[in-house]
Amino acid sequence: MNKQVSATFSFVLILVLSIAVSTYAIAKNKELAKLDSRSAQATMASANNAKKIQITSNCKTRAFEGSAEIYVWKAEKDGQEILQLDKNDLAQLPIKDTETLKLIDPTPDISKELEGSSEKNPVKLKISGFADKCDGVSLVALSYKDGIFKPYLN
Repeated sequence: MNKQVSATFSFVLILVLSIAVSTYAIAKNKELAKLDSRSAQATMASANNAKKIQITSNCKTRAFEGSAEIYVWKAEKDGQEILQLDKNDLAQLPIKDTETLKLIDPTPDISKELEGSSEKNPVKLKISGFADKCDGVSLVALSYKDGIFKPYLN
């Protein structure tokens, strides 16, 4: 065989083999990239679920029975009517980090008083029940009885 022909043949063979190996490597790399992105998405989704589960399991709704006199006034938060608590009365509640409440058993007289209330003109309430909700406004009741907060808790 002629030296020049064998050199050309060797060059072409090496070139074809390198193109074939490169094409195979690029195809595998793209496939691995797709798998990696799916795996990363699945990991993110499972991490988000784990965070949600962890947050949910760490938070416990608790109800308390006891008497307290607090000053409140009617306010609005996210389209819901709530009661704003006087900061001086926080010490009387079992949970100290709440300033908004929802009265679940208002009497007609209390409702009328609350209509005209404001920060400068608060209404004095004597509550006997308190429930701390994890995902919302804390609940208060004028007259506590077992199960009074159950319809409002998830």
